[in-house]
Amino acid sequence: MPHRKSGLGARVRQLREERGWSQNDLAAQLPGVKQQSVDQLENGKVGRPRFLPELATVLRTSVQWLLTGDGQPNVKKGHASDATIDAELLRDVMIAVEKVLTQNNTKMDEKHRAEMIAVLYDMMRNEEKATAEKMQQAASNIISYSKFLKRGGH
Repeated sequence: MPHRKSGLGARVRQLREERGWSQNDLAAQLPGVKQQSVDQLENGKVGRPRFLPELATVLRTSVQWLLTGDGQPNVKKGHASDATIDAELLRDVMIAVEKVLTQNNTKMDEKHRAEMIAVLYDMMRNEEKATAEKMQQAASNIISYSKFLKRGGH
């Protein structure tokens, strides 16, 4: 089992190097992304790139693994659906999460935020019609439940 690299940039570099790609090679596979953007990401100068869904697809991994390092880094061959990411839905989910956090004046560390985004994305991917209102309500429910658990509720 590959050892877990800390930080988004380190995980991107790990997968890029495992594939024998240069930063230019990786950037060339991401529309509108330059080598300098990959370099900034790998060196921790970018927290959450706008091209995160596309990056996960190109690197054949999950957004959750890139953000948190939890789970397995590589999506196994034959499970293409695991690597297929609805970039528009993921962006909508990220926007909904940020909006709810801001509205509730809630602080959340990167790992928990990434986990929340991953859970909400999975929930909304199975919805027939994932509206902004549904996403925000679900995000609000997740935050409320998290606060409940922290207070010791069961």
